[in-house]
Amino acid sequence: MNKINKSAYGIFEAAIKLIYTRFFYFSFACFLFILLFSFDGYSQNKYIVYFKDKGTKKNYDTPEKLLSSKAIERRNQQGILMDDDDMPVNVQYLNELSSAGCKLLSTSKWLNSTSITTVLSPQELQQRFVFIKQIVSVKDTSVKYESSPKYLEQKTNLNYSKIASTIDYGQANTQNTMLGIECLHKDGYTGKNTTIAVIDGGFLGADTMRAFDSLRIQKRIIGAFDFVANDSFPYRMDEHGAGVLSVITANLPGQMVGIAPHAKFLLARTITFGNYDIHADEYLWIRAMEWADSSGADIISTSLGWSNYYGGGDTNYTYANMDGRTTIVTKGASIASRKGIIVVASAGNQGNKSWHYISAPCDGDSVLCVGAVDYTKTHSYFSSYGPSYDGRIKPDVMAMGQSVKVVWPGTSGVTSMNGTSFSAPLIAGLTACLKQKHPGSTNMEVINAIIQSADRYSNPDFTYGNGIPNACTADSLLTNINEIKNNSTLNFQLYPNPAHNELQYEIGSIEKTTLQIRIINILGQIVINETKNIDKGISNHTLNISELSSGSYVLQIITDSGTDTRQKQFLIK
Repeated sequence: MNKINKSAYGIFEAAIKLIYTRFFYFSFACFLFILLFSFDGYSQNKYIVYFKDKGTKKNYDTPEKLLSSKAIERRNQQGILMDDDDMPVNVQYLNELSSAGCKLLSTSKWLNSTSITTVLSPQELQQRFVFIKQIVSVKDTSVKYESSPKYLEQKTNLNYSKIASTIDYGQANTQNTMLGIECLHKDGYTGKNTTIAVIDGGFLGADTMRAFDSLRIQKRIIGAFDFVANDSFPYRMDEHGAGVLSVITANLPGQMVGIAPHAKFLLARTITFGNYDIHADEYLWIRAMEWADSSGADIISTSLGWSNYYGGGDTNYTYANMDGRTTIVTKGASIASRKGIIVVASAGNQGNKSWHYISAPCDGDSVLCVGAVDYTKTHSYFSSYGPSYDGRIKPDVMAMGQSVKVVWPGTSGVTSMNGTSFSAPLIAGLTACLKQKHPGSTNMEVINAIIQSADRYSNPDFTYGNGIPNACTADSLLTNINEIKNNSTLNFQLYPNPAHNELQYEIGSIEKTTLQIRIINILGQIVINETKNIDKGISNHTLNISELSSGSYVLQIITDSGTDTRQKQFLIK
């Protein structure tokens, strides 16, 4: 018995030693794996790499290879030529980075850059690849995305009185008629034949909601893409985009009719939820804008914004960055404007926070930045304030953003929401209706008409901007401009367009006279004003525009008697 016990104990002891040994080696192997994995993750650096050029092969003469027929039509109508921004990033550059072990994350043709992760340092990258122009280091910010923040998605029970209208907008009556939109709707201008790209965090439910039945039946969603998942199904993750879309185009007779119920749409999801660096989402946003451009968008409506409330690190923006030239998204919005697209953006919901200024891309000088008011036309407590860092009036205009009526997935019928997220699409819808009625007007003319029609245009401030636009007034302004253009005997051409440092213009055959030459910015302000004595015949002239920032402008020529005016839109790159 004792012998058996000793023998059993020996077997048990051997088994314990074997288990312990194997456990030790397994644990050690796991430790090495974790150590190596952690070291690899630690050694991975994230950069944005900007390239010097796009190579030598250009396709300027074959735009149909890069743009849709709708995009080409939009550019032709506005006299916008293809340039380097339209060319794809040089594939050879990307392949060389990839072959060197760099992981390519997101690439932008407009910025001629790509974001990467790599073990290489900036110095090593610069020495190794001669085609690199600039490298910007990016640190991850472990915060959850807040879209201004969470768009202030607060349901309210406020029931405001209806304003008399010949059209039954249902519960959307006040928000629509506040902008005087019935002036256009009664004549059939409801956004038809215009395309609005809505860039948002997700469109959960929009593919099945009854409010969008007509949108689906009439096939007015002409494109949809999820830039996060990299597929054509943006109807996931977040319902916010569906709510925004309903403000523009919901069609529930007797309950709610949107402000541009017959527009066409491109839907893009660009927001990652969870831990990320915000530059990644900015890149997705620009990729969506590039897609919207090539797909033929006339208007981009976005309720996303970037400022300093995301956390620390290199991804954190400061008020000084709200200067219209610095942030990635604002650069992208400026390029979109140069491509003939009107960009409408939410001012932000930080008005009652420590950061109370507008967010990017609303700081762009060619972006229609929209703040929020309540049903009494009073500034909403959350709506962000201007000015831009360089002192420009922002927001540009206001629309109802408090207790806005929307159709929201998961709720029964129409509900109320707060946020500049919902005032911006109202202005985007107004813009679509104006563009439908005035297809020959330039984007600058449409934007100026909206701003100049606003109720505080004569006395703007940094709370209301220029105030609340009026569709009837904007329509009249555009009608007058078009009549002047049609009756003008002045004839001139300008080039290059886009311009840089210098703008040249050629005045056609004319009698000897004196002309007033003006350059007007997006706010309708005269930034250059000079007098020219013109001899009989054709004459060529040059204007120094090196002091002007990038964006959209109008060159206006007026006879000395003031009876004849001619103007053309151009872009400064």
